[in-house]
Amino acid sequence: MDKPGEHVSCLKWVGLIFSVCLIYSFIRYITLGPEDVSQLPLYVMNKALSWAGLATIGLSRLLGHAAARKQAGLIGALMIGLHVVMSMLVLKPEYLQKFFDSMNGMKLTGAGEASMFTGVLGLGFLAWMLWATAEQANGSSDSNGNLSLLPWVGRAVLICGAVHVALMGWDIWFAPEKWENYGHLPPITLLSFVTAVVFLFLRLRRA
Repeated sequence: MDKPGEHVSCLKWVGLIFSVCLIYSFIRYITLGPEDVSQLPLYVMNKALSWAGLATIGLSRLLGHAAARKQAGLIGALMIGLHVVMSMLVLKPEYLQKFFDSMNGMKLTGAGEASMFTGVLGLGFLAWMLWATAEQANGSSDSNGNLSLLPWVGRAVLICGAVHVALMGWDIWFAPEKWENYGHLPPITLLSFVTAVVFLFLRLRRA
């Protein structure tokens, strides 16, 4: 049986993850970078939410109790959902110029379309995970009391997230000189990729 303290501990971890992601984003893009503080509510927050969402989904795979895993998974899903909405608002050449081909009527580039595809695919797996969680809450579970697909769906979300951010930013990962305008801090796409890969290979612990 899950204890109340486990929920509090989960929320503390999620709060820490989001705080680190937001502070790093603020420092990289506003304090040391070229962005104005007016870009915090949408552009910078969007980056923090995408990174924190992946990390929180990954965290949900490590927690030892079902209720805590569910709580982290739902919060991670909320973050990713907010990221999707915000991304739709900033998916413009003014914000993401490299994803648009000026020689082809400002259509998305191949990398841009592939990145969006993997993002949408990951969102589909995330919706599946939420549906499976709801089914579990309604008692539609297997003989072990857990939906056997949940760990695999969570893993698929992380894989899609890793590919999504790789397609977005891999071209500057190995060119640190391009980080100069951001205080030489690594791009969030790189940190998000590493985060997803680390959580993919960390062993899931069960209580």
